[in-house]
Amino acid sequence: MDAKQVLSMAVRKERRARMRYIELARSCQTEALKQLFSELAEQEAQHARLLQSKAAEGLSGDLPDLDVGLSGAESIGRLGQDQPELLGIAFLVAIRREKEAMELYDRCADATADEGVREMFRGLAAAERVHAARLLEASQNALDE
Repeated sequence: MDAKQVLSMAVRKERRARMRYIELARSCQTEALKQLFSELAEQEAQHARLLQSKAAEGLSGDLPDLDVGLSGAESIGRLGQDQPELLGIAFLVAIRREKEAMELYDRCADATADEGVREMFRGLAAAERVHAARLLEASQNALDE
């Protein structure tokens, strides 16, 4: 897949992730979880802007195909203590998607010869790792309550 196609698909993935987190923030009953999901939504928007700016620079070459699950936001209904099973599912889906993004960005970093692009993808992979860790910690805290 050429670099422009990969970057375009990655931008769409980040935008969908942002929308998922906005939906989760709106659905949560707890302020701490609303704040977490809102922060993650903003960070995904930053990722999309970074990828867009790199695409605008006219990146060329080939990068790995995007063969990770990039489907849209799931409708999960109201989240809170009254529906812990939905909250657990939402966390599992979000963590899985962050890990898929992390793996994608790691593969893209490994595939490019451009040092600047490699660093961009490494930075994005690191951010996705942080997202996954924050989600895991929040899920443990929320489900323990």
